Amino acid sequence: TEFNMSDEFEWSTDFLQALSIKSREYEFEQKVPFQKNQALEENESVLSYLPRPNIDTTSNLSMNFFSMIALAERYNCGASNLPISSVTFMQSALGVNRNESSNTEENGDFLSHRTLCSLVEQAVGLIFMRQKLELYSLADVDGGVGSGFVVARTGDASWSPPCFLSTLCKKHGGNNSSQTMTLIVVRKTELINRLILGDTVKFGASKKQKMNVLIRDAAIIGMNDGRFNVVTEFMAATTVNEEQNQSAYALAVASEEILNAREILAGNISPPEQSVDFYGALQSLECPYSMHSHPILPDSLQSYCDTDWVELSPHGLGTVSAAHGGMRTLLKLISQGGMEEEKREIDMFARKFKYYLMDGVPVQLVLPSNPGCREEKVLRLTIKNSASLSESVLEISRKRRPGVLNVGMQGSFVATLDNITRFSRNPPTLVNLDDEEKKRFFSFETDLSGTPIMMLAKNRKDAMLLLCGMKLLMEREKF
Repeated sequence: TEFNMSDEFEWSTDFLQALSIKSREYEFEQKVPFQKNQALEENESVLSYLPRPNIDTTSNLSMNFFSMIALAERYNCGASNLPISSVTFMQSALGVNRNESSNTEENGDFLSHRTLCSLVEQAVGLIFMRQKLELYSLADVDGGVGSGFVVARTGDASWSPPCFLSTLCKKHGGNNSSQTMTLIVVRKTELINRLILGDTVKFGASKKQKMNVLIRDAAIIGMNDGRFNVVTEFMAATTVNEEQNQSAYALAVASEEILNAREILAGNISPPEQSVDFYGALQSLECPYSMHSHPILPDSLQSYCDTDWVELSPHGLGTVSAAHGGMRTLLKLISQGGMEEEKREIDMFARKFKYYLMDGVPVQLVLPSNPGCREEKVLRLTIKNSASLSESVLEISRKRRPGVLNVGMQGSFVATLDNITRFSRNPPTLVNLDDEEKKRFFSFETDLSGTPIMMLAKNRKDAMLLLCGMKLLMEREKF
């Protein structure tokens, strides 16, 4: 079929936007259910434990796309029957195979938005593939040829222009559509280098091997019945399509110049203008704080943005409004007084505030030992049980370095809401802050911390949201 660059960016952008939105909404539905006290099962897994991909790199610089048809003959019964000599297993040092069977069906696997963001943050490359299925049948295998492209991390951790690919894909179980779209998140630089060299790279997954999706060399994400998940049956081969790349970048290079994949993926050329929306969708996935709307404080809670919250205080120390009884008294008045409009507004704020904290809020950690030092961190809420916030965790972790494996990265500070005893926007007198920094100051204390955990929000509005929102969650849902 004729190469249509605009069409490639259109379907990949739609796929990426739907993936980001649906995984985010699905995670919120699981963790912040609309029905009160609707909770996840106690033993339900948040992170899917799914197959490790089998990755093969065929070192043959002269191999073209049509020679991949011959490779399809090896795919007759899935990864378990592939000749050992034809497959190189790129096994992560952090990975541990889990051979025990799983009772979780493929469509029940929960790909959370946080897992998706972690995968993309740590990725060195993203491959977008679209295949038309049932265009060939070899050795009783249904599959199809297709197209797509890869973007790779450049030296400054941004994404490269797209390098177009040709693909051959085995039809995976459960997908009965005439075409399939797939995202392969590549986390091993060698695989991108193999594509650059002109090799054919094969990706596969089998249900027989289980591994935490966050410690795999690549993760294969597809859509089935309107739901996105990590694909458990997959086999595909892909190689660079030099003809399409030459056509896509014809205006950017001299007619006699041969453009190779290395130049494209190193970012030495500008991406096509048709790709603007695609990169916008990618940024939305990587930067949820910047790309999604923030909660708006209800008028009835505006006066609680500056006063401290203390666990032992009968009124939450918010001695303003509600007959000077604090937020706890206000919430009781609204609940018992039939103030439906105010209650609905507070309910919506509480829900959106949870979303906001689950996405992660950028802060600067202020160290008591060195108050002048500012460490870039992310403040994030992890909800363990949607029926009660007591076990939920407030975590301050360092910002991830794009394209770097951060598996097992520990937070600088982690506390369950049960342990938190105070929230405040009033800095201690010993901490030297200027007037602008005082407006952004926010801190909390726990029964285990000897000193306040101090930070500066990105702006005054975030500091107000953090104090008032946390105060609301503690008063209304923790107790």
